[in-house]
Amino acid sequence: MHSRRQTIEFLITHEVSEMVDTTNSANWPTLDIPKEELLKRLVMFKKEALFLLYRLADCTAGLTETPEIRFKQSEFLDSLSSDELADLGVIVEVMGHGFFTMTKNALLESGLLNNMAPLPANASHLYTPISTPIEDLRTDHWIRECMCVFEDLVQKYGPAFAYAYIEGSNDRMRRPDLWARLQMQHGLDNMNAYEMGYTMSYASLQSVVWRVFCRRVECSLQDSWKIARERVEAQMQGYKV
Repeated sequence: MHSRRQTIEFLITHEVSEMVDTTNSANWPTLDIPKEELLKRLVMFKKEALFLLYRLADCTAGLTETPEIRFKQSEFLDSLSSDELADLGVIVEVMGHGFFTMTKNALLESGLLNNMAPLPANASHLYTPISTPIEDLRTDHWIRECMCVFEDLVQKYGPAFAYAYIEGSNDRMRRPDLWARLQMQHGLDNMNAYEMGYTMSYASLQSVVWRVFCRRVECSLQDSWKIARERVEAQMQGYKV
């Protein structure tokens, strides 16, 4: 079983947490410094933010009832500083985007969109239930739903969930990826039940994070990303490399 430190070391170098591209089209926090130094500072940010995700998961350890879980999560978020809330909000957005990108790429390479060969073994993290309508795959609708569920589960179970989902198939004894896929399916089922009007639903935890952040720094939701990005960049600037 991977330690927390090993899990974080894996995730900070994996594409699911990628924050650098030539155009910065995703508008991630960055600094106008040499790339080598920027990468070091991004690693430091990711480590801090991922450990924060573990703390969020720890606050609900052992709880099973959703109302109690949400109460503890809200209590924890209220205890964080505005910089910590910015870190948490940004890293989840980064990982959600990374999930979308790698899932989209794996889907294109799989041949599923053209009804071609079955999914190759090296794309084990791509979980597409047989019941998924092909039109949902072609329009990215299914991937976006999965991304929302993935973000919520990363906040509920911490970085360990992302590791299990991406790399768990390599642990042939425990196969934590099967557990992760089951959690993804439960999340999708709950989302679909809510959309059909069968159940009540809570707001996504990521939206709660941003709401608490906005209240703390007294900004609108529209301005929240710009302010959070600036706060993360200020933290990165202050790291001792």
